[in-house]
Amino acid sequence: MRLNAPVSLALLAGPEIPLRVPFQSGNDGDLPLVTPDALRALITTDHLLGGSQVLEDLAYSTPERNRVFASPAHNATVNFLYDTLAAYGNYYSVSYQPFLALYLGGNASLTVGGANQDARLMAFTPPVKHLIHRSWSQAAGQALVDAIAGGAEVLGNLIVNSILQWRTTYNVIAQTRGGNQDNVLVLGGHSDSVEAGPGINDNGCGSIAILDVAIALTSFSVNNAVRFCWWSAEESMLQGSFHYVSSLEPVELAKIRLYLNFDMIASPNYIYGIYDGDGSRCGRPGPSGSAEIEALFEQYFAEEGLNYTATRFGNSDNIAFTSSNIPAGGVFTGASRIKTEEEFAAFGGQAGVAYDKNYHGPGDNVTNLNMGAFQVNTEAIAYAVATYATSFDSLPPRDVPVEKRWDPEEENLRSRRTGRINGRDVVER
Repeated sequence: MRLNAPVSLALLAGPEIPLRVPFQSGNDGDLPLVTPDALRALITTDHLLGGSQVLEDLAYSTPERNRVFASPAHNATVNFLYDTLAAYGNYYSVSYQPFLALYLGGNASLTVGGANQDARLMAFTPPVKHLIHRSWSQAAGQALVDAIAGGAEVLGNLIVNSILQWRTTYNVIAQTRGGNQDNVLVLGGHSDSVEAGPGINDNGCGSIAILDVAIALTSFSVNNAVRFCWWSAEESMLQGSFHYVSSLEPVELAKIRLYLNFDMIASPNYIYGIYDGDGSRCGRPGPSGSAEIEALFEQYFAEEGLNYTATRFGNSDNIAFTSSNIPAGGVFTGASRIKTEEEFAAFGGQAGVAYDKNYHGPGDNVTNLNMGAFQVNTEAIAYAVATYATSFDSLPPRDVPVEKRWDPEEENLRSRRTGRINGRDVVER
């Protein structure tokens, strides 16, 4: 199956991601068992930068200059991920997962007294509705109030172009043919961007990081199956990951020992954040096993002599898994929040500046990446993948039935996730 994406990788300027020689044996028992050090050694900055450049080129080859789900550039992204892994077909079973996702877009304009105002369209779902947002200064607002109170006639003109459309889009799933198929490590990140730009830190870097780890893993055998996932429509209420989890029968959900999520791991003014699995900092622990995942990433950063901090689970695709009582973890380098003096002392960069000043903006391209953080965090992914592909002994047993785990805070985060102003989240991350 090919998606409708009239973009040829061969015609794009810039490097394609360098591919290693595909594994050709029909039995991964011929390969050495993966270890953290051996897998990490195959992660290079050139691979990470090359793959990120491919995604930027895909976005910039279209008039929209973004990779919004179901757009030509996003379809090309999905094909790129699928084709890259299909080259390792003896090692991975690779598939598209189609689903319908709701697209909310459009634009708005507002004039008051003949003057153009900075009106922006906000989309919330469910229920589906569009609102108009205007950021007034106190002085400007008071001037209008005074004019009306003085008897002046103030005329406004509002034009709204609202687009609500169901679109077919695709997750990409690749699982090792080797390893225990009933004992699975799942990891993922989202493959789409917002409308404002190409989305290379959010989340091209996560997509490319797990892709490079997946390619590197083909040099080794595994004891436990590893499933790599790229979610579509994350920027529109996490629709891809929730569709995937809801499509699994309980017996299949029970095979998932844990989920690792990687969304924004190369922010220019980065922190080294680890999802707060035990709830010690953010007060909301994940399902049983999440604390042990956090401890594993803490161990990695400690071994590297790097500072780290706990960060809340946030509002990314891990929610689809934790809401089904599956332990989760991951790393994160920050989005729109401002770096504190304490964080500056621990991680460098600039205090008083956002972790990613180009978050959900047109400047989120390859030049926005901190390649040092990108390399460190991709090696952290390799460290965790190698550890869990070998053994789940560090995790508590999953001896409880898989069931939906309703968490009002997670539901609130997912609902608030859809608050957007011109493609920007209302909720800070």
